[in-house]
Amino acid sequence: MYCGVSPELERLDKNRRWFDLPELDLSPALRSELAIKMPGYQSGLHRHEWYKHGTCYSETPEEYYQETILLLDQLNASGVRTLMAHNLEQDVTDDQIMMAFDQAFGTGTGSKITMSCSRVRGENLIQELRINLQGDIVSDSAMAELLAIAPDARSGCQQGQVDSVDERPWSDDDLDDHSDDDDSDTLAVTVRKLETGKLEILIDLDRL
Repeated sequence: MYCGVSPELERLDKNRRWFDLPELDLSPALRSELAIKMPGYQSGLHRHEWYKHGTCYSETPEEYYQETILLLDQLNASGVRTLMAHNLEQDVTDDQIMMAFDQAFGTGTGSKITMSCSRVRGENLIQELRINLQGDIVSDSAMAELLAIAPDARSGCQQGQVDSVDERPWSDDDLDDHSDDDDSDTLAVTVRKLETGKLEILIDLDRL
């Protein structure tokens, strides 16, 4: 990723020196909301996400994170979050996740999801869900509509354990690094707005 980001800023980001990156121009209200809803905010994760992904997605970090929260709130209000929250430290299948999406956002939307897992200490842990979306995201966008017109996702792992964020093996190659300093139980969700860029959000499992 990285669009229009200088080599120096990219180096700082890759070295996880996120507080050495320039501060983002965010409204006070949005900054406060991110501090609550984005695990990793206190570690500067919001700066990392903007420079690595947001710069390829929108003109401003304000727009990028407004749309992040728009989708995050819809997921948090759905049965998808409920499924994950009620199965912490337990295995869930891709069929269960597909069914949860179908029930929450409409028949067929579960086919737009890819579940990614990694083997850690003998356990198959869910790393992330990749969700295909298509269309313009605006202030009143319904996730169900963005899912409905998106192409089907490729298949992923079929079963994995929902684990705490501090136990998950993040990799810089295919996942963003997430801080180990946060206590909230979250499941990372990568939402790809096709033909435009990648928008990453988190499903919050800690605030039931």
